[in-house]
Amino acid sequence: MKFLLSLLAASVVCALPYEGVVDEIKLDRRQTLPPALLSSFFEGMRNAPGYSRSPAKNEKLEPVLRQDAKRERLWYGPFTLPALNASAPPRPKMPIQMDPNGIQLNSGLNGFCTDCTVLYGKAAIFYENGTKAGVLQGVYEHHTVVVDMSKRAMPFYLCEGQKGFLGTFPATGFIISGNDEANNMFTTPDGKFNSGYALGSKPVLVMQAELVNYLPVAQKVFITMEYEYLPQKMAADGVDSSVSLFSVTGCGFPDYHVPKEQLQYNMSSAKVPLPMDGYIVNAKGHLHDGGVNVLLTLNDKVVCDSRAHYGLDARETLSLAPNGRPWEVITEMSQCTTPAPIKKGDILQMVSIYDNAMHPPREAADGHSGDSDEMGVFFINFAVNRTTLPEPTPNTSSGGSLGSLLAGLLGGLLGGGQGRQAI
Repeated sequence: MKFLLSLLAASVVCALPYEGVVDEIKLDRRQTLPPALLSSFFEGMRNAPGYSRSPAKNEKLEPVLRQDAKRERLWYGPFTLPALNASAPPRPKMPIQMDPNGIQLNSGLNGFCTDCTVLYGKAAIFYENGTKAGVLQGVYEHHTVVVDMSKRAMPFYLCEGQKGFLGTFPATGFIISGNDEANNMFTTPDGKFNSGYALGSKPVLVMQAELVNYLPVAQKVFITMEYEYLPQKMAADGVDSSVSLFSVTGCGFPDYHVPKEQLQYNMSSAKVPLPMDGYIVNAKGHLHDGGVNVLLTLNDKVVCDSRAHYGLDARETLSLAPNGRPWEVITEMSQCTTPAPIKKGDILQMVSIYDNAMHPPREAADGHSGDSDEMGVFFINFAVNRTTLPEPTPNTSSGGSLGSLLAGLLGGLLGGGQGRQAI
């Protein structure tokens, strides 16, 4: 990476070909488990007995995109987030854990519509009384990811050569959210584009979330899934939309750490060919606090400039900050909502821009691990013709062995750092 002396310099540099602006930088990357073991874990979620959770409440809402649609908010939980100072035997950070004090929430999800067409989806964190749980309440949503194990569409994780576990992830992206509370649009904001997420008769939806509790007291929260849908199958001429994750880290896990002295930098992805025809229906960046904006190019032309909006003054986080160090909080990333046609072989690339001097980053919740991880990611909603989609890989493992595998891996792989799990 090059050091960027100012945000203006960053903008100018990023206008150049990306190969010429990214110098070598040593990143602290995570250790992970073998791809075969991770793949077995996620495939095991399909049949593991007692793993799926039904909503505690189904809240009926007025539709927003189309008057012939239905909108609901499904409440899952409650989950008790242990107090920040809760005593627990220390243990190493888990392979997919991203904050040293992160709390892992992992479950199958029931209760969504079936044989329907989803137009919009959004995950959020609420208290039982209906108020939002956010940073000012001591709850930081690192991420909430819901994937569908019952179908295949555009790869969930786009990377050069579709390598490793993430590049061949056996699922389709459905609802993804972080502390910026991004929504997932499977059509255009006016609902007129003939696309949506096709939920089948037996969807297999799996959630993996990580929350951080910054308070010295336990907190009880619900994870909600708000979505709008048409209560019928997608029209024959409709295009099936789903979420793909595109990261500057390529086929590796998307989080990384930069040396503290690296206050201003940009980071580019490899150039990745698209595997099928379709449309980019919606694109939005995902950065951690300290990020400025992220650019997406299609065949070397910028098609989306997603910019971070910092909605909380750093002083508002002072009471929550470890060691008295406040941070600024991204509360929104701008989205690009005009559909862009794509062809198989078209080239995608992205570059993320950070200025940790302008926007102080979040410190890890334990107060001892330095700045939290950073990311440079695009969540891209691709719409593709359903007749060209590959069939899901048949699951040939037995339910009993899958259940045993899941139980063991939940306690180890996804159990939460420092022995901490939500209840």
